[in-house]
Amino acid sequence: GYRKQLARPYLTDQAAEDELVAEAYERMKYEVRASHILISVDENASPEDTLKAYNTIKELRTKALRGEDFGQLAKQFSSDPSAKTNAGDLGYFSAFRMVYPFESAAFNTPVGEVSDVFRTQFGYHILKSVDKRANRGEVKVAHIMIEEREDATPQDRAANQEKLQQLVQSLNDGTSFEEMTKFSDDKGSAKNNGELPWFGAGQMVPEFENTAFTLSNKGDVSKPIQTMYGWHIIKLLDRRGIPSFEDS
Repeated sequence: GYRKQLARPYLTDQAAEDELVAEAYERMKYEVRASHILISVDENASPEDTLKAYNTIKELRTKALRGEDFGQLAKQFSSDPSAKTNAGDLGYFSAFRMVYPFESAAFNTPVGEVSDVFRTQFGYHILKSVDKRANRGEVKVAHIMIEEREDATPQDRAANQEKLQQLVQSLNDGTSFEEMTKFSDDKGSAKNNGELPWFGAGQMVPEFENTAFTLSNKGDVSKPIQTMYGWHIIKLLDRRGIPSFEDS
């Protein structure tokens, strides 16, 4: 153990480490949006299976470069189950949200272009860079949720609308947001006045995330919005930008 401790400084490439840290911070300044196609292949797959997966993804890249719709290709061929509903669109994300090879491909591919084939522990990928924007930082919010499943009956939906209207009316009449969180179906956050942890791009469903970031001032409350989980009313508690290089 002592020998390992003595050897560690000599086995660390400090220059390479500093370069990676600087790269990560530079990427943190931005959020990228990408769509991807995955062809799964195990890291220990046979050469034959590996080659088959590689040739498949390479053929799909050729189709995308020829102008075939990337989203349709993702729906039809991607091994990522979510592609059936989101056409491979991963939304916005910043550094540290994806495995490093995927992150690098997303940040290094110009907007509108298709990446080269690359591999992660999940298999072979290609991605299309959709957009790149300045990092919006993070927000802290509280919410009141009325759960509504996709298979909810018309009666359930009507009851939820009535409950939602009552919540809105109570807030308009001056009842505090904190008081109304006791009616939230998100019992975990309701114990803490509806508060959720800090979050940034790609950590919440898009409808929730986008609404939270449109709230400008601390204390602002959104109109009801719908997500795959149900209905939400969101209150902005705080926001912050990315930290300085020295603090990150």
